[in-house]
Amino acid sequence: MDFLQECQEYFGTKNLYEILEVTKQAKSSDIKSAYRKKSLKVHPDRVQIESQKESAKRAFQILAKVHCVLSNDEYRKVYDESGMIVTDENSFTGLSTFEEFLNYWRKLFRINSKKLDDFAQEYIGSLEEKKDLKNLYLKFKGDLSLIFEHHFFYDEDRVTEMLNEMIDSNEIPMFDAFVKEPKSKKDKRLRKIQNEASLAEKEADKQQNE
Repeated sequence: MDFLQECQEYFGTKNLYEILEVTKQAKSSDIKSAYRKKSLKVHPDRVQIESQKESAKRAFQILAKVHCVLSNDEYRKVYDESGMIVTDENSFTGLSTFEEFLNYWRKLFRINSKKLDDFAQEYIGSLEEKKDLKNLYLKFKGDLSLIFEHHFFYDEDRVTEMLNEMIDSNEIPMFDAFVKEPKSKKDKRLRKIQNEASLAEKEADKQQNE
C-alpha cells in the first residue's frame, strides 16, 4: 500500500492538509502546531489496549511523514503543484523503524507522560472528540467494533451516548450496524476490551515492580 492510500485508510483523506486540518496557505509554524495536536491523539504511549497499539503506531508514523512533506519547502512545493510525493516512502523522511519516528517526534516536542494525560483529559468529551467520532461513525457506517479499533480514547458508554445524541439531533444517520447491533457482537467487543485492559494493567504493574 502506498503512502497516500495509507493516509486514506487511517485518516479518511489523501489530502495532507486535511489530515492536519490546516489550509494550503498554512505557515510552517501552523503546520508544526497542527502536527503536534494531531499526534497527541494517536501517540502509542497513551494507548493501553493491545489491539489498538499497532494501529496507533502506524497512524503515528503516517503523521510524521505528513509533517516531513509539509515542513520541507521543496517537497511541499512539489506536492502543492502536482499532488505527488516521493514514491519511496523512506526517502523523504530518512526514517523506517517506529523508534526512529518516535525520536523524530521527541526532537520536535518536549512532551512527557503527564502532558499526554493532560491532553486526554481535555480531549475526552470535547467538541473535538465529538467531531472525530462523527467522522469515524460515518466512515464505518456505525460499526462500533471498527470505531473502537480507530478511536484511541474509546469508552463504550461515553461513545454510544455521544453518538445517540448526534442521532437524536439529526447530525448523523441511523445506521443499522449501530442501532441494531446484535447483542453477541457487542458482548464479544466488551469482553475483548475488558480482557485487554486487564492485560495492560498487569503489564504496567509488572514494569513498576521490575
